[in-house]
This record gives sequence, C-alpha cells and structure tokens, in this order.
Amino acid sequence: MWLWWADRTAHAQSRTPLIFNHKDMNKVYAFIKNKFHAKFITVKANKLNHAGRLTYIQSVLSAIPVYYMATILFSKAFIANVTTIIKRFWWAGILEKNATNPIHFRSWEDICQSRHNGGLGIRDLHLVNKSLIMHTTYTLATNKNPFLQQIIKSKYYPNSSFWNATNNVPRSAFWYSILQVKQDLSESVQLQLHQGNSSIWSTLWCDIWKSIHDHLLIPVTTLPLPSTVNQLWYPGTRNWNIPLLNTTFDNQAVSHIINTPTVDSTDSDILRWTPAKDVLGTVKATYKHLSNNNIVQIPATGARSITPQANTILCRVWKCKSIPPIIKTFTWRLIRRALATAHRATRFSSPGNNTCDRCNMIENDYHLFFQCTLPRQVWLTANPSINTANLPPEIDGVQSTLTLIVPDSTPEALLCKILYTLWFIWKARNDYHFNRKDWTVPQVHQAIRAYMIQNEQNPPQTAS
Repeated sequence: MWLWWADRTAHAQSRTPLIFNHKDMNKVYAFIKNKFHAKFITVKANKLNHAGRLTYIQSVLSAIPVYYMATILFSKAFIANVTTIIKRFWWAGILEKNATNPIHFRSWEDICQSRHNGGLGIRDLHLVNKSLIMHTTYTLATNKNPFLQQIIKSKYYPNSSFWNATNNVPRSAFWYSILQVKQDLSESVQLQLHQGNSSIWSTLWCDIWKSIHDHLLIPVTTLPLPSTVNQLWYPGTRNWNIPLLNTTFDNQAVSHIINTPTVDSTDSDILRWTPAKDVLGTVKATYKHLSNNNIVQIPATGARSITPQANTILCRVWKCKSIPPIIKTFTWRLIRRALATAHRATRFSSPGNNTCDRCNMIENDYHLFFQCTLPRQVWLTANPSINTANLPPEIDGVQSTLTLIVPDSTPEALLCKILYTLWFIWKARNDYHFNRKDWTVPQVHQAIRAYMIQNEQNPPQTAS
C-alpha cells in the first residue's frame, strides 16, 4: 500500500499544475527543487569528481526543469534558487554533515559561457527557459498548432491578431509567459511576403508595422482602405503601387514600404526565424541565438582574464579525444584560476594559512606546479626535461607559463604528458596536505607512465 501511494505521489508531482495564477508560479513549482535533491541521493553525488559532476549537470540536472519550462517562464528569483543547487554541486558536491557554503572561484556567468569563450558549456537555465517559451510563442504565432491557437485566440484576443493582443485581461501563467517574450520574438522574426496575404494593420510585414496607423494621410482619400499587403501591389505583380502608396501613407511610410522585400512565389506568407538559415527556428537555434547575445566579454586583466594563447590551449584540450574528462576539467580549473591553492583559498576564508606545507613559501599556482621542490625535480627529470628556474615567475595563475611550455606546435602526445604531469603534481600536493603522504619523484613519474599506458589501452570513448 505504501509503495502504491509513493508511486501516485511521484506521478502527481511530475505533472504540470493546471489551476493557479501567474503570481503563484514560484510556490506551485517549488517541488522541482525536491527533484534535484532526489537525484543527488540516487547517484551518490558527493562521490563524483569534477568531470563526473560536469557530465551529471549537463545530462541530468539541467534537464530536470525543462519539461515545465516549455510552458512557464519562471521568475529570475526561482531560476536563481535552482541554479544555486547546481552551483553548489559543481564546486563541492554534497557536503555531508557540513552546512558551510563552498568557495566559488569563478562566477556562474563565466562558467555558462561556451567552451570557445573560456566557459564549461553548461546551459544557462534562464536562457533555456526563455528559448523554450519563444519557440512555443513562435508556434502559436505561425498557427503550427491550430487547436491551441484557436483556444488562446478565443480567450485573449478574439477581435485582434496575435501581435496586437493586449495584456489587460486576466492572464494564465502560460499566456503571461507568452507576453513576456513576444517582444523579443518580434525582433527575431521577419514576415516573408510571398502571396502578400498578410494583414497590413495587424502583422509585422514591415519595420514600421506597429505605427502604421499613425502614417495614414488625413483625411483618408483612399476608400476602401487596402487590408492585405498584395492590395498595395500592382495587380498580378509584386511591384509596389507607388501612386496608391502616396495617396494612402506619408512619405516616411512609403520609403519604408518600398524597401520591404518580396518573394516571387505563390505560397502563403511565411514568418521566418531570422537568426537561423531555415524558416522554422528550433529550440536549439533559439538558445544559440540568445546565448550569442549574452556573451560575456572576458576582461583583459584580473582574476577572470584569460589570454588568447591560454584559451587556445584550453580549446585544444576540449577537442582532444585522447585526454580523459577528469584531466580536461582539471585543466579548465588550472587555466581559469579555480584551483583551491592555499593562497587563493585564504583570500575567501580567514583565518587561514597561505603557505606551502613543504617549504613554507606562499602557495600560489606558479609555486605549486613549478617552483616547489617536488615539481621542480619532476620537470627536470621528465622527458623532455624543463628547467623551471628559466621560467618567468607569475603572481596569479600559470597562463603565461603554460603558453611557454605548450606552444601551438606542441604534438598531442606531448600535450597529454604535460597535462598528466600537472595533474599528478596536484594529486601529490593534496595527498601531502590532507593525508600527510609524501610522494617521491620516481613515484610521480611511475604514476604518469601508468596513467598514459592505461589511457592508451582504454582511451576515452567521447570528448567531453
């Protein structure tokens, strides 16, 4: 009996609520947060490394609210609450018996950028939500779903067109969501004039369609007024009837109208999604369009900065199929200054010790990977060897150092070996810091060789 009730409860929570006001959306959909926590318990999420967390976020967590986002545009506050769960999971997993918040070394805005722009490629849930609603709005505006279109029209705009529908009537959450993105959609679509069967007064057939009534010549001498675009053409052609236009509209409107392109076709007019090559914009194309308009300009200096050369290395790493996902996420954290070195961690938490456990020097990225005793000996005895004493020191990060030891001409095999070396130096540091286990130089080289052999025998199946 208990299992039956639990199954019914879970099934009820998976449905979209029907009767509620748009102002109550956050309360009605609060159960979505419980879905995230249920997924964490199922997968033992606190045991995943950063590569596993990234995959889990992209394939599972980001997909949880998508079903509901297709019809409801959630508030930014609600999206922020859901995103906080994902952010906490990315930086620290699930902290058992620990209520402290993890340190976020990079902003979520930077993380949600594409990998070509220095991010992790995690989808921004607000843009996902908006793209889904815009696609639904596009379907409604183009009458792709006649049944839905008839219901919405009879309730919200029975005596006007979709584009002229007002918001001064009682609104459902669905219609409220449509109204929120209608303006953005109108800026991303264009009406292709084929037959010219579109209304002059209620469709976006030219760039001044909203104020077309204001451009009528008063008193009106053209009676009856033309109702469709093709009535502004010479009969049997798609050429604008200039005399008719001059007696109907003012000069400003005429100049806009005659510059409106037409298509030599007998098809009905088509509402085209302009950012994409095809007529019908998919959800993916809509999200890509919104993401391109939301690209963050990475600063040239400071902790958030990334040099073009370092970004090139990062792009090579993402594309390389022979590099395991755990090394890729580690490389991202290294290049984007997101590793919890002693110096970086103490800037966000105090009191703390910002010195190296081995030599009591300030432990920044450069010291940890190139200047301390163990890494310096590891690089000297590597093949090919690197004398780190000849490398210029860096105060924050190792982007310039990586650019020197990994130029664009570096073969893929050598790139992998350098990254593996950095990874095992990081592991050796953590073992000594947390477990007081001291690695020797031969142990580091042995671990690198074993890891390379393992990946040659069992290469990663896909590039992350």
